[in-house]
Amino acid sequence: MALLRPELYWKSCEGEKTLAEIAAEFGIHPNQIFTWKKHVMEALPELLSSKVKTSAKEQEELQNELYQQIGELKVQNEFLKKLVEAPFTLQEKRNMIQGQHPSLSVQCQCRLLGLSVSTYYYRPVNPAPSTYQLM
Repeated sequence: MALLRPELYWKSCEGEKTLAEIAAEFGIHPNQIFTWKKHVMEALPELLSSKVKTSAKEQEELQNELYQQIGELKVQNEFLKKLVEAPFTLQEKRNMIQGQHPSLSVQCQCRLLGLSVSTYYYRPVNPAPSTYQLM
């Protein structure tokens, strides 16, 4: 029955046949066709307007997301401008990382410098004097 509904809507809206003729053709009571057509006509404006609103809302969300990505890339670009073409030692890379950077996390800075985060946080520990006695 659900497969017939779109065809019934179309035929009843065309106006070429009366509801009684359409009902006889599909074997359905004319009141049922009238009820279905009424539901469609009531819901149609809402369906069309919500589709447009959703589309505009999706566009705005996409635009905001893209602006955010552009901002992040600008910050990353400014961070990388500090780098020169000469290779840096591990300690120099560690010193370049700004732990309190306002928009680039330590993890992001490490990734941009090709440095693992654990390398940034690693602090060597001096062995106890007893360790030297064992050697």
